[in-house]
Amino acid sequence: MDEIVVFNAEQARLNITINGQNGDYPDPIRYDANDGDIKQIASEAVRTGYVPGIQSDPNVNFQDFVVDRFPATNELPPRIMLRPKTPFGMELTMGEVITVEQLHRGDVVQALEDLKAANVKRGTLGVVFEEFNNYKDQGGPMVRWMNMNCCNVYNNQVMFVRR
Repeated sequence: MDEIVVFNAEQARLNITINGQNGDYPDPIRYDANDGDIKQIASEAVRTGYVPGIQSDPNVNFQDFVVDRFPATNELPPRIMLRPKTPFGMELTMGEVITVEQLHRGDVVQALEDLKAANVKRGTLGVVFEEFNNYKDQGGPMVRWMNMNCCNVYNNQVMFVRR
């Protein structure tokens, strides 16, 4: 049985996306921790294989990664997401209408409708961790949502928020 982690007002859940893998750091961390501390915690955890869903990597480097912070909601504690920057390509703007083929690992999206497959409510934020067609023919990108569930998304289901 999974252990239930209880958060106090100063703590957050750290979600890490790297090399097409995504996982939650098992312990709460301080929501007000600086970006350098978050990257150091994540580096040590990934080096040792401490993050479920992410293979250990003794050479991991989060130097150029982005730290996003999301405040608590009624259902979720505060969340911190550590994700890669998109290295190439033209920058999209928030709310731009795009096709799911244009989404890349690390892109933040918002659900435009309820997505029952992942129990996601309209307006929920998520991060792309597998790009279009990675799992099956014409499979949409895989998104890790703020409710900690995952699902594929398809055109008109999500809006681009930031890269």
